[in-house]
Amino acid sequence: MRRLCSIFLLLCLLTGCAQPVKDYELQTTSATETAEGTATQDSTAPTTEPKPQRVYATYPTTDSNRKYYSGQRIMYYDPDLRRSVYLCSQANCKHSDFSCKAYLGEGNIGYKVIGDWAFVSVNNTRDGGPCMILKQNYITGERVTLLDLTPKEGYIVDSMGFTFIGDRMLYQYSTYLYDPEAKMGYEQTDHRNYAYFYDLTTGETEQLLDEPCQVVTYDARVSLLLSMCTENFLTIAKTEPFDKYPMPMEEYLELGHTEEEYIEHYEENLPKRNIYSVNRKTGEERFLYSSHEAKQNDSACFRNGGCSYVIDDTVYVYDSHTGEVRECFQQENIGWQGYLDGRIFCNYHDGDPYGDNYRYLWYDLTTGEMQAFNESQSVFIFGLDEETADYFYSNYGYNGKHYISKQDFYNENYDNAF
Repeated sequence: MRRLCSIFLLLCLLTGCAQPVKDYELQTTSATETAEGTATQDSTAPTTEPKPQRVYATYPTTDSNRKYYSGQRIMYYDPDLRRSVYLCSQANCKHSDFSCKAYLGEGNIGYKVIGDWAFVSVNNTRDGGPCMILKQNYITGERVTLLDLTPKEGYIVDSMGFTFIGDRMLYQYSTYLYDPEAKMGYEQTDHRNYAYFYDLTTGETEQLLDEPCQVVTYDARVSLLLSMCTENFLTIAKTEPFDKYPMPMEEYLELGHTEEEYIEHYEENLPKRNIYSVNRKTGEERFLYSSHEAKQNDSACFRNGGCSYVIDDTVYVYDSHTGEVRECFQQENIGWQGYLDGRIFCNYHDGDPYGDNYRYLWYDLTTGEMQAFNESQSVFIFGLDEETADYFYSNYGYNGKHYISKQDFYNENYDNAF
């Protein structure tokens, strides 16, 4: 059977025909069945056999199943062992101060683990503390400050993030003059966005951006999509200037409007955000899409140098390693789409986005196979937020369970989530 399926798929690819969305049934087999279709039992065979499960190809971007948690301590969850692990080997350690090699400090912490080192951003400027990017060895406890980004007095650092491209770290943050009396964001002043390359071998820094931010939204006129940047191409977002600032909520409510109406008023007046690919060698900019036109680009759509988006019912994938845009498939009324495990996942409705008539499918970027799910709801039964090599992770989960193996997910065995 597997060989026949492979031959059929190869013929489809060679003939260039469009792949139809296939429905499939996962049958439960029994030892024997009566004419009425009910199972009978004998003394030599079990009543039922395990539910058949198709094995699907996976395309992991890492060979690790560790999912690291953000916070003051270096720790991860191992879905194979089904337990959390602190990167600290000291007996009876409380992991609450710097005597613990996994402890990173106080403030707003972000980190990435590479080898024996955790690269860490520490931002405590809200409480008058420092802002730094450092690395800490979780074996020896050694700490090395790479960058001190503490602003001058009165300023706050916000929206810090970093990623790695080869031997260089790409980082971005914004600063603004803090006014403790300000009730609304637009009352803060001198808000700017910065982005840099930092060479991990030489310590040299290259500035990429120094841009003012829009008031109210804090959107920089130009910012980087860090997870979408590579050595050859940067992915940037350009925010157009406001035509008219949204009215403050207090004033809008005083006119007799509701908070729901204010949300519509606010969104209608937001500036457009256009996404471009920038060739690092030539400086050439290529327009990809506008956030006002592309459908449902949320955090799950930006993955490991790849980005999926929908324009006029056509799903595209942008590869920031090569700068290429690929047209994948067409589907009307897409409600949500995301890009994980080498596949595009999406749901679509019958024309009523607020109804219950939704279907789900995925599209394999390697083979072109398109597969429909049997079960349908207005939201994914098991959400797709992050992935490891063999598991999907959901912020909301299924019945309070946040992990599921990719094979169980593809086979819709949601009860196997944990």
